[in-house]
Amino acid sequence: LVFQLLFSRLSSTCDGRARCLKGFMSLQDWVRVRATSKWLHTWAGIVFGALFSLTCLTGSVIVFRQEVERATLPRGRTTGGAVRSMQLADAEREIDRLQPGARVTRVYLPSNPNDPYIFQIRSAEGQRHRVVVDASSGKVVGELNKVAWMDWLIDLHRNLLTGKTGRKIVGFIGILGVAMGATGLLL
Repeated sequence: LVFQLLFSRLSSTCDGRARCLKGFMSLQDWVRVRATSKWLHTWAGIVFGALFSLTCLTGSVIVFRQEVERATLPRGRTTGGAVRSMQLADAEREIDRLQPGARVTRVYLPSNPNDPYIFQIRSAEGQRHRVVVDASSGKVVGELNKVAWMDWLIDLHRNLLTGKTGRKIVGFIGILGVAMGATGLLL
């Protein structure tokens, strides 16, 4: 409606040979620019909208990553429900005893009283592992099983399965989404 009012006022003050927009371009040029802009906006929106939708869809599944991983935790050897008496340093020593040269890079604290700690470590060979440690005893229960399809979805979501190049594309899609929304308001 706003654009129609602007365009009707613009067209009523310009004839085909006059200069519109204060000497910037003729009415025919304005119509061509507008048509080209609409075409570019439409097709860029379709292509980048599909990629944006893919990113949103994978993100909505990844939200449940912790629940999926919790379902795969090693069971049977924990003393679930016992009082937490373990210190993080004790668990780190236990990990170092089982995997010499490994370095703890992250610790996931339990969200529920019966859940174990999860230590993300980098082995001496440089591989990343997630080790499950009983919260009451400090003993290593096992390694967190990888959920291959979830790892694939995360890579698709963050990198479009193409590494650093994909990460840049995903960032560009986010920036372009904001720009498309802004130009959509003008068109």
